[in-house]
Amino acid sequence: MMKRLLLVCLICICMTALAENLPNRHFTSHVTYVQCDGIGRIAVNITEPSTMRYRTQTGAVILVSAYMHVNCSKTPFASEPILLNNGLVTLSFLWPGCTDKAKNVSSQGQFDYGGEKCIEALSTVVLFASGNLKDVNGKYLNDLVKTTVNYDNIGIYAFSHPGIAVVNLFSAHSKAASSIAYFVGGENPTTDTIIAVEIGHYEDNKGKKVQNPIYQYPQSYSLDQIHLDFQSLRYDLQSQSPYLDLDASGSPSAGDFTFPKRSPSMDRLFIYSYALTKALEDNRAFDLNRWPKLLATPEYAKAFWAQRSTSNKFEKINNTTTKVMLVFAKDDHVQTATDKPHIHQLYQGFKECARYDWVRLNPDEEYLKLMLPNQIHSYQDHGANTQPLNWLDIEAWALPPSVKAFHGSMAGILEMSDRQQYDRWEADLTQILDTH
Repeated sequence: MMKRLLLVCLICICMTALAENLPNRHFTSHVTYVQCDGIGRIAVNITEPSTMRYRTQTGAVILVSAYMHVNCSKTPFASEPILLNNGLVTLSFLWPGCTDKAKNVSSQGQFDYGGEKCIEALSTVVLFASGNLKDVNGKYLNDLVKTTVNYDNIGIYAFSHPGIAVVNLFSAHSKAASSIAYFVGGENPTTDTIIAVEIGHYEDNKGKKVQNPIYQYPQSYSLDQIHLDFQSLRYDLQSQSPYLDLDASGSPSAGDFTFPKRSPSMDRLFIYSYALTKALEDNRAFDLNRWPKLLATPEYAKAFWAQRSTSNKFEKINNTTTKVMLVFAKDDHVQTATDKPHIHQLYQGFKECARYDWVRLNPDEEYLKLMLPNQIHSYQDHGANTQPLNWLDIEAWALPPSVKAFHGSMAGILEMSDRQQYDRWEADLTQILDTH
């Protein structure tokens, strides 16, 4: 919990610092509702800048909010003032059953932590943002804003686990997916083993990196899952934590690897990956007739992650027109594996499995300099549709140490919006595209 609070504080500080370096402009914001079949009204917050990014119109960005580890009774609309300061309209929304207490606004329906209902709601918001759906008052987006939105320049942004919802959207809702011009994902996890932080994590309030010793690249890696040998997996009933009994002592010790506890996601359960929970069962890590009350069973974990991971989703994607940028820093905000398997799975999934024609790892250097002038040193950008020959070298492709993934994501969104506006999809740029 402390680690997450520190992360939130850091992001807020970064947003404030960046906003101070940009013109102080007035934003206008209001809430409308879109009707989602089988769920009800979904609340959408539309925020627009006073000045358009382009001569006669601007682009819009859908901000996808967190859905794991959240209190749905008080989940404020997402906001990115940096994008607004740079002339883009932003749309955020509340997941089904969630409430923004400050605005006294709620979405109808039942919250399912990123499940089918959440993805259905996201699809409906995308259709509205792209001019393919009216709100409940019979208004299109451009009927509600003074800043004319180019419906062909609608992007979607997700930092961390909300990126999973975007992949699930692309795999299950082709009409909405084809309405998205570009997707910028910031350090998005992918499969259940990675989402549950089983191959590495941070200790001591994100000071010390811990690596799972049985994870080895490339042996443990594949597109759809991470393969770990759980023969030594045991369970400590006292701490209620699974661990690898690496020294074969029969009890937790300093030489073992203990899996971090995951915050309860649904029904107040700790939900580890299906492979881990199944291994606990197969290894008879405890009396199977007395399964720990706070630990999800293999059956529960399998059903939960089927809807909330990217496994086997890329092969179901029909839309290949969306452009993709994957943003990551050398030190990921959660993951510690040096080969960055989640970024690898996303790149391989979009480019090689779904066959998207434009996928880029991190933004162009010129746009990163635009976002953080005089702070970019020793950054080597790489053109679209290229990847390391060996993914153990991926850290050399990361943002420079002075830049967090949040900064890179904002730069990436501006780059992608400009590219879409002017149809400039060459692999690399030599300068910022003229927006006026």
